[in-house]
Amino acid sequence: GGVLLLAALVLCFRRRSAVLKRREAIADPSPNRGVLACYRYLQRLTAFDGQPDKGYSPLDYARELDGYYDLADDGGFLRAAKLMEQAEFSEHPVPEAERRWMAGFARSFAKRVYGASPIWKKLIFKYIHNLL
Repeated sequence: GGVLLLAALVLCFRRRSAVLKRREAIADPSPNRGVLACYRYLQRLTAFDGQPDKGYSPLDYARELDGYYDLADDGGFLRAAKLMEQAEFSEHPVPEAERRWMAGFARSFAKRVYGASPIWKKLIFKYIHNLL
């Protein structure tokens, strides 16, 4: 009994720590680093959902994802990939409004993946991979 309680506490602490770390990375003072953190989060979410990056260019991969997922934000993955490239390669900061959009898109997509998962996968999603 005590071992199970300890394991549950460790999982909860680990989850809280990972969620806070992700939130801090997305809210980084540099909008570019925040956008890159959002993009990494999206990559982890799509991989968890069975759509891992197949080594395509980010834009080609995004087009494939936009075709695969039927989202309200049509073309959202392509927009996210373009923002990632801007954040990665441009000397200019990504506008704050774009970072906010990307964070919202990632959050919305995470909720979609979580909601469409069976209960056992939700537990893995939330407590093992710490994706929500």
